[in-house]
Amino acid sequence: MGASTKERKPKKERLLDHDETTQALTAFESQCDRALNSLDSSCEALRLLELELDAFLDDYYHHVGTYFEQIAAIEAEIESFKEQPKDIMPTARRIYESMDVLPKSQSKVLDREIKSLYRDMAKEYHPDAATGVGADVVKQIKEDVIKTLNDAYARKNLGDLWRIRFDLEDDQLGSNLPAELRIDLLQKRVLLIEQIFEDVERRRLKLEESPACALMQRAFQMRLCGQNFIESVIADVKLQIERKVAELLRAKLKHLYMEARRIRGDQALATTPTTPSAPVAAKTVAEV
Repeated sequence: MGASTKERKPKKERLLDHDETTQALTAFESQCDRALNSLDSSCEALRLLELELDAFLDDYYHHVGTYFEQIAAIEAEIESFKEQPKDIMPTARRIYESMDVLPKSQSKVLDREIKSLYRDMAKEYHPDAATGVGADVVKQIKEDVIKTLNDAYARKNLGDLWRIRFDLEDDQLGSNLPAELRIDLLQKRVLLIEQIFEDVERRRLKLEESPACALMQRAFQMRLCGQNFIESVIADVKLQIERKVAELLRAKLKHLYMEARRIRGDQALATTPTTPSAPVAAKTVAEV
């Protein structure tokens, strides 16, 4: 018997009944809450790591920075003896860049995102923007929103700021939003928070794998073994200074040698006689 040539009609999507819709809404709301909680944990881990690393680098540069500045000064003097000297990077920035970490003023991408999100909502819900009929009531509502925003911003909590934003969106949409649209909205929120979470996690992992973090871990391990990390670094840097001083001495000696050769060459040119050579003089006498 041949295959049926009748085209199969696409099945219509079955609409969810009330109980199924309620369960779906509850599931997506729970998923959104879990995503926000994961974002909270990730942001807190990144912030603690940044604070710990900043404190370590401050202490590191406080004790070792002077020695690195000596090395930079010696290197700059060595470069001055070269025909095409190169610029020496400022010591502090060079130390940070060698560790693959930017100074505090240029890091904290998370802080900038928190500030941007806070400013957007603070501008929209500033009490002074309330005008027209019912302005007093609207102003009071906005003042409450701003207080909540300020509290979340003071704690640098990105997750709470997003919670506030979602709550404000829900208030604007009202309770009469169809269930299907509500489910779609929750799905988009989950995807958004998951993307932010992945971005924060990438930054944290990159920071954990940086040379600066490895140096901090090494300091911690040495401290557990009863060794002084800073003293060992200073000892190594002093050896570097000794090598740089020897390199500077060689550069100076080479410069003096080349300068002496140049002076002798100039003197030789200055004392060269300008009288005719002997054969030419003899020929002249014979002609006479």
